[in-house]
Amino acid sequence: MFYKEDGFKIREIGKIPNGWRIIELKNKKYIKKILTGGTPLKSKKEYWNGGNIPWLTNEEVQNDKINYISKTKTYITEKALKETNVKLIPPRSVILSLTASVGKVVINEIPITTNQQFNAFIINLEKLYPEYLAYTLLNLKKKIEQLAGITTFKFISKTKISELKILLPPLTEQKAIVQVLKDVDDLIEIVENQIKTLQRIKRALMEKYFSEGVFEHKEFRKTKIGRIPKEWEVNKLGNVAKIIMGQSPPSTTYNTQGIGMPFLQGKAEFGNVYPSETKYTTKPLKIAKIGSVLISVRAPVGDVNIADKEYCIGRGLASIKVLKVDNFFLFYFLHKERTKLQQCSCGSTFQAIKKEHLENFLIPLPPIEEQKEIAHRLKEIDEIIENRKKEKEHLIRIKKKMMDLLLTGKVRIMEC
Repeated sequence: MFYKEDGFKIREIGKIPNGWRIIELKNKKYIKKILTGGTPLKSKKEYWNGGNIPWLTNEEVQNDKINYISKTKTYITEKALKETNVKLIPPRSVILSLTASVGKVVINEIPITTNQQFNAFIINLEKLYPEYLAYTLLNLKKKIEQLAGITTFKFISKTKISELKILLPPLTEQKAIVQVLKDVDDLIEIVENQIKTLQRIKRALMEKYFSEGVFEHKEFRKTKIGRIPKEWEVNKLGNVAKIIMGQSPPSTTYNTQGIGMPFLQGKAEFGNVYPSETKYTTKPLKIAKIGSVLISVRAPVGDVNIADKEYCIGRGLASIKVLKVDNFFLFYFLHKERTKLQQCSCGSTFQAIKKEHLENFLIPLPPIEEQKEIAHRLKEIDEIIENRKKEKEHLIRIKKKMMDLLLTGKVRIMEC
């Protein structure tokens, strides 16, 4: 049950509940050791080939959640463990990234090693519950990032992190707090899995709709873009739409105060369907009309959105103004064909797709009624996905608020 705590003591970092402690992470009563990872020499094959000891890198760990690790992408050998500064971390330790993406948190379910971007806290399990420490570190992420200071490459020393102070309730209360937060995490995971399932269904439906349609078709034919209903046409995009390549206005005309026309530089401003502008320009050069399909033409190539208003578009985008095709039908088709669009791109430094490639890109053309019906059905599943994403965001906000309340003792939960 939840209740407000009235009996607070005054300590060096503020008010904490009776029975709680303030400890530093170097306190050996609670944390036996802090180990820093390492990287065996890549040139020594005997450190890597045939290895069976898990070796963790930052790229394998997600942000803003506890990552339970039972396997890794890379393994090292016993020889590497003996001859280098790599340390074997016992299970149920808490591992924290302290360089690059600071603040990622891991609990290892098996003995593991890591690269030097991590420090591992070897826990006294009789005094400290690993998940409690993991949630606390997630809750203190901003404070941990501040320990790195303002540098190009973030780095936090073992000394600095060992001096970090945390609030610690009795072990039974630690476990009770963790259970509540885990319940919320479980709900978030359920919604995440629903989103992934819906996205898989959407991809399958797009494959079906753009090759078989949604109306009854008895005869089909082979074309350059695959098998389609006999009644459908195949045409070049340039024959059914007007393509305008973007051009960035002078940077001196940019502002963030909403003066002038909304300006989109590239894919960074794209949403699920519609973009969200952050900049404006008083001197628009190339304009995307309302309803146009916006496509990213520079790395990354192929992402699409719909213009819900007039936008000035920079050189990272192109506008496709539809003439003989439903705009949402085209939006979904190009979304499906993103990989093919990328294959049309060129450039050694970064990918880019030219106007001629877009104009010559082949698309299927069902009758307009069927185009609209295909778009309508895909919009329906997109709306469900968007609602699930909003639900996930809401749960994440709840979790962050609960972490702040429970891990600081502002609100307490005890075992019933």
